[in-house]
Amino acid sequence: MAQNIINRAALISRYFWPSSSEKLHKERGQRLRAAFVIHESNPIKDKNMRKFIEHFDEKLDSYLSNGIAGALIPSDAGNRVTDSPSVNHFFRAYYVDDWSFHALGLEFKIHPIINELIRIHLLLKKYKNEGGRLPQTTN
Repeated sequence: MAQNIINRAALISRYFWPSSSEKLHKERGQRLRAAFVIHESNPIKDKNMRKFIEHFDEKLDSYLSNGIAGALIPSDAGNRVTDSPSVNHFFRAYYVDDWSFHALGLEFKIHPIINELIRIHLLLKKYKNEGGRLPQTTN
């Protein structure tokens, strides 16, 4: 579930920060960021999150080529265990005590991402109820 949130947030971020540098795409991103009041410090802008999703196969190759010693555990969910006597590597882990998702050595804080996705969703509903148009903004 946590990885799915990361996946969706990374996909949505592409609308606000297009990977293409063509003028048309850049203008679309600027217009959407203005309409949704999205600043550069927004949690869904995280480049590591987008790279994790877009280049997962390459991240997996790099992670596995580092000569992992210890137990490789496919997935875990629960509280973070810091005093384990064994060396464990989690392919995916979601820690409920600090709302963090870990995968392939990367960590993402889920709570700010969820809050932002909810905020965007509520604005989308508002704009739909107001005639299906984005508000006029000045750039």
